[in-house]
Amino acid sequence: MKKIIFIISIFTISVFAESTMDKINSIGQGEEPQEAIGGEVSNMDIVKERIKQKIEARKMKEEQDSAKDEDLEKEDAIDIEAQKEEVLKKETLKKEEALKKEEALKKEEALKKEEALKKEALKKEEALKKEALKKKQEALRKEKEKDNLTPRMKEFQKLLIKVKKRRDGIDEATLDILKNPFEDTLDVKKAKMAEKKKIEDEQQAKIEKEQAEVEAQKEMENQIYKKLNLLGIFDNRVNINGKWYKINEKVFEYTLTKVHRGSAVLSGASGEKTLYLRGQNGKINIQ
Repeated sequence: MKKIIFIISIFTISVFAESTMDKINSIGQGEEPQEAIGGEVSNMDIVKERIKQKIEARKMKEEQDSAKDEDLEKEDAIDIEAQKEEVLKKETLKKEEALKKEEALKKEEALKKEEALKKEALKKEEALKKEALKKKQEALRKEKEKDNLTPRMKEFQKLLIKVKKRRDGIDEATLDILKNPFEDTLDVKKAKMAEKKKIEDEQQAKIEKEQAEVEAQKEMENQIYKKLNLLGIFDNRVNINGKWYKINEKVFEYTLTKVHRGSAVLSGASGEKTLYLRGQNGKINIQ
């Protein structure tokens, strides 16, 4: 744009110079031109000199303006570079802050996981302690129950232990005593009859002993039954004497076989026994 203005200015000055030259030529028409002050330089030379000075001044100004424009462009370029550097610094700071936040979040997450693991370990430890305490209390309760048994019940327990032991049939020594069944002499028959009677007596004694043991078992179960209290029923489980049982579990010398809405059935050597909640057998129980 400045170059265009410069060309237009030069063109204007040239036109002005030509017009001035025409005027000078028209004056005098063959006469000698007037002399300037001092008579040394003609008007034409003065005009040319002034035009030349103006052109040089214009060129100088254009060069100065061009230099200023270049300086401004350089300054603008420097400002742009500075702005770019500033933007780059901001972006770098943002990235660093983002990395710091990410690292902080990772550390926080790691601390949370560590805390969770510690809590889980503490829970397991507490659960193990509770389980050990529960087993200890159960053992103490059983020992206390044993101590609370009457002498007669203790005798019944001993009898029950004996009953549970394995009982063999006729041993080989007894079989060796038996004679050959094909001997038909009188003495042999008498001996056979005596041996048979002896075996029958032994079998009868065993039966009577077993019956006595069963009766003792029944008596013991009856004694235990009198001390059993049905305290509660919940979801096919019953609370007897403060302890919860489920079907097919042992309740002292009985086995829990059935659970009804207001009662529980126990099975033992003496048969089935039914425990009722309060209102059906007069006992004070908690449902």
